[in-house]
Order: sequence, then structure tokens, then C-alpha cells
Amino acid sequence: MSSLNVDTIKNRTGSAGPTLSGDTQISGGGLTLSGTIIAQAGIVTNLQVNGRLSVAGTMTTIDTEELNIKDKLVGIGSTATPTDVLADGAGIQVFGTTDKKLTYNNTKGGFEFNIPLNTGIITATNITGTTITGTTVDAGTLNPTETRLKNVAEKVTKVGGNIVTINYDTSSSNIGFTTNPTGDITLEVNNIPTTADFDNHLLTFSVFVQQTGIAQTCNAVKLNGVTKSIRWNGGTVGASSTEAYDIFNFVGINTVGSASTTVNYQVLGQSNNDFRTY
Repeated sequence: MSSLNVDTIKNRTGSAGPTLSGDTQISGGGLTLSGTIIAQAGIVTNLQVNGRLSVAGTMTTIDTEELNIKDKLVGIGSTATPTDVLADGAGIQVFGTTDKKLTYNNTKGGFEFNIPLNTGIITATNITGTTITGTTVDAGTLNPTETRLKNVAEKVTKVGGNIVTINYDTSSSNIGFTTNPTGDITLEVNNIPTTADFDNHLLTFSVFVQQTGIAQTCNAVKLNGVTKSIRWNGGTVGASSTEAYDIFNFVGINTVGSASTTVNYQVLGQSNNDFRTY
């Protein structure tokens, strides 16, 4: 028999579909399968799909040691009507004790890492927003022949009250701004790295205070929960104002080297006061 024209094929008892053994070839039109496709022993050789393969569902797991994709462009978050809002949060995740992510943040209009970016040697001739000519970064040394910064901005963490909390990570800021404090102010800096790759580092932070009648001072700093003594310039903090902006600048320098604990940091402080609002 060279051809078979039927509407439905079942097994001998008529209770289920047929069992196909050996090599099965289907040519001509497409093959539509409904229900669940079950391979008792899995596909033990090679599966080749010459057309398009569409896989639906909520999660697809590829359990291989290595995945190679020939395509030069891989799309993530594909949809019929893509928008920047829908793309928010799309990216790549590497599983670990803590997951490592590279995701798109639509609010910020760019990609962000949830861990620091660690690079080796960087060679650049032109970077958008900054012109660098003949620059090579080698073994931690930057030797530019010409550098021009066109636009520089700092993110500010705004709070109301007596505690300014800053999280030291790639998505936060190094500047706190508090309005209407009712007492002296505490700066709390959390999530400072404690791994060996953060040995011998220096941190800089600032607190802007909007004084509204009673002069308050930022006279306490905590690094990862450890209360630090502030070494003020000249031995004392400058006098705060009652109706003005005051700025408190801090430098945390690791004088021991090991980043394993923030006990190893010394905090230096300096205040700039009386930027009047009247």
C-alpha cells in the first residue's frame, strides 16, 4: 500500500491512538498533534525541526551542559505589540546563592546589574557622553591623553525625618536629602561589600539637610550597622543654621585593608553650612 486516506486512525481496540515504531516519515503538508505527546524513553538521538518551532507554557527547561545558538540576535520579551513598559524587567539571570541579574529598567531608561561590574583591561577610543582619546586601562591604571566629561549627575535619596538610609549598590545613590528633621540626624549606609574584591576601598557620602526653624546636625554615621566615630575637620562640626540648607560630607576609608568588616573603616567628616533660604 503506497498511500492511506483516512480521517481518524486508532489502535485495534478503538480506545486510543496507534503506536508507531521504527522510522516514521511524514511529508507533504503539516502534522498537527493535539493532546500530550509522550516519549517513553525520550528522544535519544537527534530531533531536527526545519521550520519554526513554537513552544507554549509558563516555563521551559533545557537540561543540557551547554547551549549554542547560531542566531546573532536573541530576542527577549517578545510580544505582538512591544513597548518599553512591557520590556521593563527583561534580561538575563544567573542562578546562584544569590541570583545575578542584568535587566532593563524602563524608569531609568537603561540596563542595570544587581552586582558590581568587574572588568579586566578596557581599551576605548570614544564613549558616548565622554570623549576619550587613545586611552588604555591596564592593571588598574587609567592613562588618558584627553578626557572631556559632558554631562555628570548624581542620584539623590530623599527622606523626611532624622534617619537617612542609603543602600550601597548599583541602583542607589551616595547622597541623602532630608527635610523637616525634628532632631539630630543619623546616616545609615547598608549593603557595603564585605568580600575580598572590595579590600582597600574608600567610600564617599553626603547628607543635605533642609533646616526649618531648629538647627539639626548629622552627627552619627553607621556603616553596615556599625556605629562609627566621626573625625570632624578641625575637631568640631560647623554650626548648623535654622533656615538654610546644610551639607555634611563624609569619607569612609578602609585603613586596615580587609573589607570583611566595616570596623576597619575610619569616617572623616566636614560640614558646609548656612546656604540661606531667606
